[in-house]
Amino acid sequence: MLLFVLCLAAAAPQLADEVVAVVDQRTITLSDVDLETRVQLILGGGLDAAHSALGKAALAAGLRQVIDEEVLAADADRLHIPPVDGKDVEEAMALLIGRFPTRAAYAAFLSAQDVTEQDLATLFVRDLRAQRYLEGRFRLASRVHDPDIDAYLHAHPDLLRGTSAAAAREVARALLTREHFKKLAEELTEALRHKADVRIIDDLGGS
Repeated sequence: MLLFVLCLAAAAPQLADEVVAVVDQRTITLSDVDLETRVQLILGGGLDAAHSALGKAALAAGLRQVIDEEVLAADADRLHIPPVDGKDVEEAMALLIGRFPTRAAYAAFLSAQDVTEQDLATLFVRDLRAQRYLEGRFRLASRVHDPDIDAYLHAHPDLLRGTSAAAAREVARALLTREHFKKLAEELTEALRHKADVRIIDDLGGS
């Protein structure tokens, strides 16, 4: 899944559902954004998001996440990239369920948010399609080379403390690869957003 930082606010009245954005004639509702935001927070360890009201910053970030996933999925469709494997969706669902202390707590979350497991599966299909598309496109391009690692270790000598040079190089390689991948993914997503017909009706406080 593409990674983002969200924050929770104090409890507030639940908002009525509404269309908050349209991407190439596909509508995005407030409930879409709310569910995406809660799921990402829960997966990140923020179980309070299962029932707490979400702040404007959280919802604005969630809206951007959903829009980005929609434009990436549209490009994946254009390039005839195969659909997400059902097993991957099942694994994502299992990961989410595992964040709850009991199955009953998970069921209470579904009930409180008035969503079904099919709603969650649809969310994960969108998330995973965007993620797989980016991975397939930039897996090779995001690789780093030895001179880059040498320069990184020279700038971050603390990585060499208490470990072998080989282990430090692997850590540096992973960090640089992640940074490079993130940069490439953000650049592509931004370009696709500009090409797509994206209309934001309510930015949910993100302006």
